[in-house]
Amino acid sequence: MTEKLAAHYENRTYYFYIVDKKPGELSIRMYDTPYIFIRKNDTWENHSTNKMAMTGPLIQIVAETAGAE
Repeated sequence: MTEKLAAHYENRTYYFYIVDKKPGELSIRMYDTPYIFIRKNDTWENHSTNKMAMTGPLIQIVAETAGAE
């Protein structure tokens, strides 16, 4: 895992770690919950296998913070 990163959304700070980063796919761990995001067109979305779903705008901010492509 990487160093702890911080994403800022709606007056809150969300801390997470990058688990894996590939073109079109980003895996993170936020508060001991794993998330996988996939890129569809110009937006990032929750992977269908995620146990928890993250809100769309927060996904975009996390992906930008992680430098995902």
